[in-house]
Amino acid sequence: MFVLNSIQNPLPLQIQFLFENAPPLNPTLNAKETQTKITSFLKKKGWSCKNELFINDRGDGKKGRVDIVAHKDGITLAIEIDRLHPRKKSILKLQGINAYRILILRGTVKCVIPSGIHAICSINGGNDSKKYV
Repeated sequence: MFVLNSIQNPLPLQIQFLFENAPPLNPTLNAKETQTKITSFLKKKGWSCKNELFINDRGDGKKGRVDIVAHKDGITLAIEIDRLHPRKKSILKLQGINAYRILILRGTVKCVIPSGIHAICSINGGNDSKKYV
């Protein structure tokens, strides 16, 4: 995966390295399939994962769910998966969680990193398109 790191709040190098070296994913997978593949990868790397973590307020007064929350060695990752660009509700959900906040796009990164987000990863950002998991 291609990782675009925030200048103000960069990911620790070991987390950046983890995502940069993740197996390539097919960008045509839907969000649920992508979530399953990413969760499986993280679990293989020793992370404890919770999918669709319920939150009472996603930042706009509405209830919501965070796609993936992963824990390992005192580090927490909160991950939202979007298609081509970060959705406002995804950004709001992540901003309300005390974790490293990562947006994963199923398209090529063509945006700036929103405030409070540590990194944007792109499934379709420079990987060999013939090597999909």
